[in-house]
Amino acid sequence: MMLVRTFFLLLACWTATGAAWSADNGQRNYERQCARCHGLTGVPVTPQTPNLAMRERMNKPDLMLLQYLKMPTATHPSFFGILNDQEILDVIRYLRVMRP
Repeated sequence: MMLVRTFFLLLACWTATGAAWSADNGQRNYERQCARCHGLTGVPVTPQTPNLAMRERMNKPDLMLLQYLKMPTATHPSFFGILNDQEILDVIRYLRVMRP
C-alpha cells in the first residue's frame, strides 16, 4: 500500500513540474512567435487578428488548433518547421490559461 501511495505522490509531483515547464515554454514561444500580431496580452495589434484575450477561435479542441497552426492561411502563417507539435500545444495550453 505504501508503494502505491509513493507512486501516486511521485506522479503528482512529476505532472505538476511538467505542467509548469510547459506553461513557461508556451508563454516564451507565444511571446516570440505570436505576440507581434496578437499582442502580449492576446489583444490584437494588427487588423483582422483574432482577439485571444476574448478567446476568439479558441473554442476548438487542442489537436484541431494544432493542425490549423501548422497550415498556412491567407491571414495566418504556418508554424510547421518553426515550432514542433509539443511547442505548439504548449502555446495553445498557455492561451487557455492566459489572463489579459
